[in-house]
Amino acid sequence: MYEDLRLEDLPLDDAARVRYIVAACKELEREMYPTKHFAEMAAELTRRLAGLSGPAARPVAAKSMERLYYYWQQGKKNKRGQRVTAPRCWQAVFDGRTVAANRQQVRTAQPCFRAHLALLASRHPRSLTTAIHELFAEWDNALPIPGYEGMNPTGREPRPAGWSMDNLYRLMPDRAALTILHQGTRAGYNYLAQAHSTRVGLWPGAVYSFDDVWLDCKVRGYDGNGKMHIDRPLQLGCLDRYTGKRISWFTKLRTKGEDGHRLQLTEDEMLYLICDLLLNVGYSVRGTVFVCEHGTANISQPVADALAMLSDGKITVEKSGMTGTRQVGAFEGRAVGNPRFKAELESWHNLLHNRMDGVLTQTGKNRTEPERLYGITEKHDATIVKAVNTGKGLHNKQLSPAQLAGLATFSMTLGELADFLVQVVGGINKRTDHDLQGWQECGFTQPEFSFTGQDWTLLSLMKPEEAEEALMLARRVPARLRERKLSPDEAWLYALSQPGNEMVRFTPAQCVQLLGAHRKFKLKHKGGTLFVDGKSRHHRELLFTDEVITADGSKRLLDYEQQWYGVLNPLSEALFVLDERNVVRGVAQRQHRVQQQDEAARLRMFGSMVQRRAEELARIENMVAPDTAEHRIQMDYNHRILAGEQVDPLAVADAAQLRRIGSRKAAPPAPALVDSLPAEEFAGFGLPDGYDEPTFL
Repeated sequence: MYEDLRLEDLPLDDAARVRYIVAACKELEREMYPTKHFAEMAAELTRRLAGLSGPAARPVAAKSMERLYYYWQQGKKNKRGQRVTAPRCWQAVFDGRTVAANRQQVRTAQPCFRAHLALLASRHPRSLTTAIHELFAEWDNALPIPGYEGMNPTGREPRPAGWSMDNLYRLMPDRAALTILHQGTRAGYNYLAQAHSTRVGLWPGAVYSFDDVWLDCKVRGYDGNGKMHIDRPLQLGCLDRYTGKRISWFTKLRTKGEDGHRLQLTEDEMLYLICDLLLNVGYSVRGTVFVCEHGTANISQPVADALAMLSDGKITVEKSGMTGTRQVGAFEGRAVGNPRFKAELESWHNLLHNRMDGVLTQTGKNRTEPERLYGITEKHDATIVKAVNTGKGLHNKQLSPAQLAGLATFSMTLGELADFLVQVVGGINKRTDHDLQGWQECGFTQPEFSFTGQDWTLLSLMKPEEAEEALMLARRVPARLRERKLSPDEAWLYALSQPGNEMVRFTPAQCVQLLGAHRKFKLKHKGGTLFVDGKSRHHRELLFTDEVITADGSKRLLDYEQQWYGVLNPLSEALFVLDERNVVRGVAQRQHRVQQQDEAARLRMFGSMVQRRAEELARIENMVAPDTAEHRIQMDYNHRILAGEQVDPLAVADAAQLRRIGSRKAAPPAPALVDSLPAEEFAGFGLPDGYDEPTFL
């Protein structure tokens, strides 16, 4: 009866009772005369079973021990003497009366009926109750039901035993199967087999993960037509997988172009982000993998080839596989990127959403917007935006520029959001209350010491003599020394300090080659400034200094006589300067127009301007330094004579010689031409005939 039953399928206490009985039977079999030890073994078995709970703890009498022993040794037989269990198997001593007492023979356990019930459940994704009612309708209409064929030919028979609502709910497929059936394989990833990885063994810059994310708020900006606009911002960023630090990012407001279409993230902006990352952070000398997706944060094959070429094969690109096509059933799903390919970045985005939930125009979680958001953005702020764009207020009344300047929205501007994100991302990068995987194995858990019990400092940041003193004090006061997790920012800096973890940055020429020299445009050079007509790029004119920083870190002043060209990275506002031969000369630094009332900014600008002018004048002064020195000597000599000082004859001769040199009326002819010229042509060159009379030019 219980041949298909496994010992592991029994409740723990029932399985333990069976194991105790089998062990007792084996001990009796080793005795010379087992019949003399039934009572003793029954008492010992009762003592062992006392530690169990429920029916499994009931005692065993000597007569019962004898019966169980022979059942186990010879196999159990039914009333007709037929053996129903094999000898020496646990089923022979298993008492199934408590299990079978409340068991009614029904057909709901048949596999064919279970399969039919699962089929009905798959047809009704919103309600399993509807699937059960469909089963009832099949019975009432005398339709064939697997496992119950021919049991209701007229449709008037009562429902079979075991068809209660609670029992049929229990027989339904499990949650994992229902999720995969109703929502798809991507929704059921948590129930499917997954591969788990670790950051242990990586290095800084080993893997950069790229992805885009919608920020859960609404901000104010300007669209392609230059009109004020309120919408949700998008962010494209990069995360270092080893340290969990957000390395680089940028934020863009979803707007409308001149043709009315939505402007969102593009592949060009992904390229700008990569260029900014490689220019300011770089890639690892041990190799770097760019992990991206097939959608917005995509790296095309030509860009991947260029990255490999410019880095000597150190930079490679990996893309997540397309998932979601394979579905249960005849119909396939829409192929999308695998978010678990960059799970660390998805988790970071969730943390970013949580840290930004205090924004007034928060759009809510899982597309559930707060009801007040409509009043903030669609009612109040929309009225302000309309007034600014049209210049008219309520009742179509014209507003003055001063009135328009006084209007303010509750939605923060894109610039204010950018400043806010610097604080939020900085706080996430500096958090120490995290549970990042493999942190201790990577050496990112380090001791820190406090001399006062309040201000804690990592031992690795102390001077050697301070660290030694701290360890000596910690032996007397152990509470002053503790282990602390490094923040992602600290882990990044610590990892970079280790030998072999150096980063290589792209030169300006490599950045231009990656962006494409075809993006270049002419620059206007005037007054020590490079002017970029940024209306098509930044909706305003951009200013850059004409002193560029070259690849070796030195500064070079651009010549006014040449025509210069620029390639602009709009994200970082880095201007790469090229000459007429397409040679990259360096990166120009951004200049900002200062407000007249900002005294500190004005002083900084004037200080920089005065320094630039002094450097330029010093450079030109060096060109005429010899003449300047002679002129200053002559001026000093004249001043002494005018002051009434006596001048000796030798000083008079020196002054005459200075006047001769300073006049620069004619240069002496070449020696080969002197013999062919008349004497009067070169009279006056060379030394004077005598020092007893003045020499005049």
